Amino acid sequence: MTAPLKQDGGYSLIEAAAVIVLMAIIAGLSLQAVISCTELFFTSTRDYLEVCQESRTAIEKIVREIRESNYNKVTFGSQTEIILDKKPGHGTPLDADVDDVRFYLSGDELRRESDAGTYVLADRISSFSASTDDHNVITIDLTAGESVHLRTAVWTRQTEW
Repeated sequence: MTAPLKQDGGYSLIEAAAVIVLMAIIAGLSLQAVISCTELFFTSTRDYLEVCQESRTAIEKIVREIRESNYNKVTFGSQTEIILDKKPGHGTPLDADVDDVRFYLSGDELRRESDAGTYVLADRISSFSASTDDHNVITIDLTAGESVHLRTAVWTRQTEW
C-alpha cells in the first residue's frame, strides 16, 4: 500500500492568478483616484491664481490713476465708487484727452469708465470699497472670489494744477 500524498499547503495557480487580478483592480482604482485629486488640485490652484492676478492688476491700475490725480479732485460717489478728475495731459495713453475717470463695482465686475469707454478691469469681485483719512491717504479694499483679499493705501502725487 502506498502512502497518501502530502499537501504542502501552497497556493494553486488559480488562487495566485485571482490575487494578481484583484491587486491590479485595486491598483487601477487607486491610480484613478490619485489622478482625479491631482487634476482637481491643479484646476483650483489655476483658478485661484487667475483671480489673484486679475485683482492685483486691477488694483495697480486704480492706484496708478489715483497717483496721476489731485487729492482735492478725488471723490467717492459711494463706498463702491471712485471718481478721479485727472490732470490735463496725464500719461494714460488710452484716454489722454479724458479728464474724468470712474471706477465702480457693477455686479461682480470692477469697471473703469471714462469718455474713452467702459472697460472691465476684473470679474469675480465680491466687494470693492475706497475711503480716505485725515492725512489724505486713499485706502482701497478689494475682495475677489472667496479668498483673495487685497488692500492698499495711496497718496496722490499731484498737489495742484
